[in-house]
Amino acid sequence: MIGFWRILILLTVVPLAELALLLEVGRQIGTMQTISIVLVTGVVGAFFASREEAAAIRRIRREVGGGQIPSQALLNAGIVLVGGLLLITPGLMTDAVGFACLLNPTRRLIARWIGRKIEVFFWGLM
Repeated sequence: MIGFWRILILLTVVPLAELALLLEVGRQIGTMQTISIVLVTGVVGAFFASREEAAAIRRIRREVGGGQIPSQALLNAGIVLVGGLLLITPGLMTDAVGFACLLNPTRRLIARWIGRKIEVFFWGLM
């Protein structure tokens, strides 16, 4: 049942909050300026996401080539992918989270948080 509430929040509350924020920003600075911000962050985000994705793929190849399991590199690549998708999605909150996924310091924090969640999940299975 907890999963239902998380999905409900993700698919209804977050888009409604995004819409409310976009409407308020549009009211404050103007519709065209708000649309421009959304478009520019989408383009800039797509550029940074593709650059970070290429770097993540190089790290994965390097680790596999060195006989290592690329778990951290795969996690980073997944976070970059999510960040890119969030940046393509119109909205200001999703843009903020998307950029956080692309920046190294915040991506490391996100990766650590996800790592702890995965660890707790797997310990719960044993």
